[in-house]
Amino acid sequence: MNAKKELKNVKEIIQELNNEYDSIVSRTKSSRDELLKVNNELKEKNVESEKSVDVHEKQGLIVQEVNNSKMELSKIKDEIMKCGKELESVKTKTNNSPDVKKMKEEGKEIENEIIQKRKELESGFRELKFIKDEMVKSSKSEGSDKIVDAASAVVASMNKKLQTTLTELNAVKKALENERER
Repeated sequence: MNAKKELKNVKEIIQELNNEYDSIVSRTKSSRDELLKVNNELKEKNVESEKSVDVHEKQGLIVQEVNNSKMELSKIKDEIMKCGKELESVKTKTNNSPDVKKMKEEGKEIENEIIQKRKELESGFRELKFIKDEMVKSSKSEGSDKIVDAASAVVASMNKKLQTTLTELNAVKKALENERER
């Protein structure tokens, strides 16, 4: 009976060891599954980390590009301001130059001459009209030959003035065009 008891004890020990073995195998499998899961998560995190690094690098490049663009824009603004000041200086020098002042004065003189010549022409036309009216009135009376002679003289004088004025006007126009072309 002793042997049966011992056999029974050995069987119980073996059963306990089998149970413990099964428990260890089960825990090992569970640990292995958990290790695989953690390993997969680690791989995913590494991939995400690499993506994050790529994104960070791209952001760094974009920031650098923005900064470069800002510097370039600043340089362009400075150049625009410099050119604006230079243009203003050139305008001031041009407006204050003796040649420009002289040309402006000559232009005003020419305009005044043109106005004066127009007034003279208008006056001549009024005289001519007056003479025509007088001729019509006097044609009814006897002294029409004298009036016609006088009117002819006035008309000839007016035509001469008109031709002189037109010649001067053309000369002034040519001079003005030559000055503008310079």
